[in-house]
Amino acid sequence: MKKIIIIGAGITGLTIAKELSDKYGESVLVIEKEAYIGGLAATLSQDGFTFDLGSHRLHPDYPQKIFTYLKETLGVELLKMPRNGALHIQGKFIRYPANIFNFLKVMSLKKSFILFTSYVLNLFKHHPKDVKTYEDAMLKTVGKKIYLSLYKDFAKKLWGIDPSLIAVEGMKRRNVTINLKSIKKALSGKTGFFFYPKHGIGEIAQKLEQAVLRNHVTIIKEAQLKKVFLDNEQKVTKILLKDPSGKETEIEASTLVSTIPLDSLHQMIYAHDPVEELDWRGLLLIYLHLKEPLDLANDTFYFPELTTTLGRVSNNNKFSPFLNSSIEGVFLTIEIPSGPGEKLWAMDETQLIDMCSRELVKTGICKSPPTILNHFSIKLDKAYPLYSVGWEEKLGRIYNNLKKIKGLYTLGRRGLFLHSNIDHAILQGIEISSIIIEGHQDDLFDKKVKEYREFTARD
Repeated sequence: MKKIIIIGAGITGLTIAKELSDKYGESVLVIEKEAYIGGLAATLSQDGFTFDLGSHRLHPDYPQKIFTYLKETLGVELLKMPRNGALHIQGKFIRYPANIFNFLKVMSLKKSFILFTSYVLNLFKHHPKDVKTYEDAMLKTVGKKIYLSLYKDFAKKLWGIDPSLIAVEGMKRRNVTINLKSIKKALSGKTGFFFYPKHGIGEIAQKLEQAVLRNHVTIIKEAQLKKVFLDNEQKVTKILLKDPSGKETEIEASTLVSTIPLDSLHQMIYAHDPVEELDWRGLLLIYLHLKEPLDLANDTFYFPELTTTLGRVSNNNKFSPFLNSSIEGVFLTIEIPSGPGEKLWAMDETQLIDMCSRELVKTGICKSPPTILNHFSIKLDKAYPLYSVGWEEKLGRIYNNLKKIKGLYTLGRRGLFLHSNIDHAILQGIEISSIIIEGHQDDLFDKKVKEYREFTARD
């Protein structure tokens, strides 16, 4: 019997598997290359610790239907936690999301006045209407002084390339500009709150997996898609799968839903007609178990400046009291933007741990060199889309080739080259499953993809 095959057991893949299996049951098959499910929103266990793959939270502005789906449909228990982030700038911590008055404390009244005046004067300057790069857009939006003081280094650190090489789309997708709405929010000084699953962000994937298994779906882990077969009419007919034992098996397919990087999928299908690959940003994850408690009460620390290697540090103890509750000390997740070919990426774990230990002291998170009781690290080579100049043309060629294939749907952060949050992933799974069930692929699917490309990631 032909299968509806979903490649990738992340949130998008599992959601669509759940929705399709509600109707088609065991005709649905899920393939995951890792030994775990959840993709970039997984919760893992190692050496007695439970931890997320990175730092995650559910933002209170998620659509209510997503919270209803999580709590009522899936049975995810969400905790409401105070948001108490800290932004490290010019050697000091200020509240994050930033309060404009805290900037005054850090920068001195004179510099704050200069930056504010620069921003106001910039509003009356003539700027080109058509801007193509992140740098040009920020110069137009906030002016040269604020851009150089607050944004340029952050963009270079996050993406690993000069901001003049980042397409303006990168600014829109990350929502990192100043506007009247953000100023009003900053003036209010409200830190807000966030929601977090009681047993880690991976509880969402675990509940989805349970629902899928109840529908008699098979999930094959540690398996890889090796080839997609098409007939003369460019219709998916079967796939070649390599399972954990190394055995290769052909499986007949009526529909293929892929959440793997779409340029990798294109390379697999069109090996005879290669196109330029997309750019991605990787992420180094370092996990530290510290003996000493932290004096700082913050849940997350952000480091936008190039003077610090750290990107984001999360105190896992502040996300859920039910995680690692029997373990004394502090468990930190450290995120460092990096990728293959970069110096940091090539460091061994001992070097990374030493560097992180020094910077925890340098930035003031730790008062003295911490006693590290345990540590481990993970590398994610395609964590985020990198919107370098020219990305739209490259993406267009890849997407237009793939959409000619009947019965093929590409979805998710990697499958559509998106910056997105968990609510966006769930929404795609729900909406595209309906399109598949109703038998529509062309116009309606393209319309939805255009909507998804307008997603703005929250931090």
